[in-house]
Amino acid sequence: MLRKLNFILAPLGMVLGVNTYADVSCAVSGSVWNNGYVANVAVTNAGESLQEGWSVALLFDNTPTINNSWSAELAVDGNVLTASNVAWNANLAAGQSAHFGFVGSYSGEFELPECFVGALDDDTALEDYLKQGVHNHLNLRIANSASGSSSSSSSSGASSSSSSSSASSASSTSSGSPVAEPDTQPDDITNTQEDGVDEADIIESDGNHFFVVRSSLYFTGTSSSTSGSSSSSASSSGSGGYGDYTQGVLIEAYSKDSAAGTTQHVGQVTLPYEENYLHVSGAYFRKTPQGNRLAIVSNTRESQPYYWSYGYGYYPYYQISNKVAISVANIDTPELMDEAERITFDGDLVSSRRIGSKLYIASRYSPNLNRLGFDFSSSASNEENAQRLDEAPLADLLPHVYDENGVGTPLVTAADCTVPEWPESVDVYAGSLLVITQIDLDNNLAISSRCLPASATEIYSSADAIYAFSNAFYAGVKVHKFTLKNDAQESEISYKGSVKLPGFIACSNQSYCFGEQDGALRVLYRVSNYSDATPYRIAVIKQSPSSAEGLDIIATLPNAERPASIGKPGEIVYAMRSFGDHAYVVTFDRIDPLYAIDFSNPADPYIAGELEVTGVSDYLHPVGENLLLGVGRDAIFDEARNLTWFQGVKVELFDVSDPTNLRSLGSEVIGKRESSTTLSFDARGIAFSHDENGIRFAIPVKMHDKPIGPANTDALNQYYSWTHTGLYVYQIETQPNTDASLSRLGILKTDIGEASVRYDRGVIDGDAVYYLHNYHMFSSLINYLAQ
Repeated sequence: MLRKLNFILAPLGMVLGVNTYADVSCAVSGSVWNNGYVANVAVTNAGESLQEGWSVALLFDNTPTINNSWSAELAVDGNVLTASNVAWNANLAAGQSAHFGFVGSYSGEFELPECFVGALDDDTALEDYLKQGVHNHLNLRIANSASGSSSSSSSSGASSSSSSSSASSASSTSSGSPVAEPDTQPDDITNTQEDGVDEADIIESDGNHFFVVRSSLYFTGTSSSTSGSSSSSASSSGSGGYGDYTQGVLIEAYSKDSAAGTTQHVGQVTLPYEENYLHVSGAYFRKTPQGNRLAIVSNTRESQPYYWSYGYGYYPYYQISNKVAISVANIDTPELMDEAERITFDGDLVSSRRIGSKLYIASRYSPNLNRLGFDFSSSASNEENAQRLDEAPLADLLPHVYDENGVGTPLVTAADCTVPEWPESVDVYAGSLLVITQIDLDNNLAISSRCLPASATEIYSSADAIYAFSNAFYAGVKVHKFTLKNDAQESEISYKGSVKLPGFIACSNQSYCFGEQDGALRVLYRVSNYSDATPYRIAVIKQSPSSAEGLDIIATLPNAERPASIGKPGEIVYAMRSFGDHAYVVTFDRIDPLYAIDFSNPADPYIAGELEVTGVSDYLHPVGENLLLGVGRDAIFDEARNLTWFQGVKVELFDVSDPTNLRSLGSEVIGKRESSTTLSFDARGIAFSHDENGIRFAIPVKMHDKPIGPANTDALNQYYSWTHTGLYVYQIETQPNTDASLSRLGILKTDIGEASVRYDRGVIDGDAVYYLHNYHMFSSLINYLAQ
């Protein structure tokens, strides 16, 4: 069950645009020292009549430890402390204040709590939270109008969406279809961060075929020809299309013969969408009781008049009409693919994962302005919009899930949500919901959801939990934990608490700054203080022993006992990989230090060893327990200019069997300056295979080695033009009592000219290798690769 508190959170000093439910305000002052603090709270009757009794709540970043208190009755639930009056200070005359306080202790980072007041039931608390978010937007819009921002357009952005005022949740939907046996299906054919946790990708396989997905514009006029775009997203003007073209999800099927190293295009289908914008996140293959299915996860939205945009009130783009769409295609016969089912619900896609038969979607949502009937054609509309908002029932404020006729019912109810938490500082995301939705691919898309009044920008998932987080830079990182029960007998999403880190996530591929081992979460972040020359920290977070719904920071690194910094002064984190008892971190400025961090005791992590090598790894890949592969860029420091110049793509193998004595076992540099690899952008770009043929991997590379202009090949900043693009295939040789070694097997080159490798993928299958480059498929036997 989700924890629900029966109060509305309304921080002191915040200007509210909805009714005030209690004439009480509160403020916190105090001081913090090494591992302790004192908090003094003033509760004031701000009304004009006698206040008989009071209760306030204090929100901490972690579960608080209270050592002593006075003048109030205290109760701790997770990271919320509730304080109520005692007999002698219960009654407050108008303007009168009561004072109470407490002394506590802490470990790790700490900030004094915020104080909240009021008393509401669950439905009203959630309704007020959502309405306040929209009122916040309207107030910004009014302020913009007063300062001279106005729209010259006269068309209305209001539209009507079919919806139901029913408060019933879609979380109980079930078709009663047979449930599959415990999951034994293989993971994704492309790279994933965690074993057993599949990630959406543009290429999937049923073992005999490849299926490639993307957005496309296709012809709907008199001709039967089709046209596919090369982008993962597509947009069009007008209603559902552009002229005789509309958009949809394009699925292309290729048969594969790994004995011959060949592929053949055998079929394609376009699943149409009516929305103006479609972005395909990726697909998941699943062998369901109904047959082979491909679930394609997408985001859609309708285009809006300009006066709905940021410039007119800063309402986030996703809060207008965005929807998450999951199209499930029947791919039993690749030559005759069609759409079997589709499910659509309100929200903006954050990310997704598949664990067994369960597809998990993280989305963020704020009340749909179209459904509320808002009109932004003139500044005079704001008052009418505010009235529409105040009169709206909770069901119209919640995200909806839609049937095949477009009729919507609420995706969640207040019972599916937890604490309404107004953010510390008001921004465009205030009043948002973070929604975690579970869809059973083996049970006709049976759906259930849980929501948290918060916002998130990305997720990290282990096999047992989803950690959603917002990377708000100066505002800090808020991490929210949801545990997953995922088996044939029971399936449940449970909120387990939130914790705030004072900084932002350091990795460009943000989820790779996270890792989990035995319930202990490791997070690498950078403190927001840019004057700190060594700003990187690692926090270890675990479930609070004193609360089923609280998270505690049990350790940070560096600390007083372990003061060694993560990175030298001025260095930047480029990569992290966490597995087993260790995490490996790459920092870089002039040279690449590789750090091994020991988490064998989660409460006392420490830097076990480091190795300095030239260049920098953008991606780290574990090879068993004792080897680590780094892929990134070569780099050379220019003493004369005091600059470091990136050069070609670098592949390096490390021995991490003894973390106190890290060693490089060899490397290769591919090409010259301007060469690039998919791994610098997307971890799914590596193909890795460990089978009876040995340990092999492949990476897409766009190789540059022809000098440009008046050439000075001795100059570190000399640019080079494109030579070829190909999938570089390697083998890692391991022998007893001998160091492992790295060798190149060959290159699967393309023949379509220069193009980006940002979205490229490779697959190794037996003696064959396959390369998806710019949505074109190439294949070869490994023995026939170019050298």
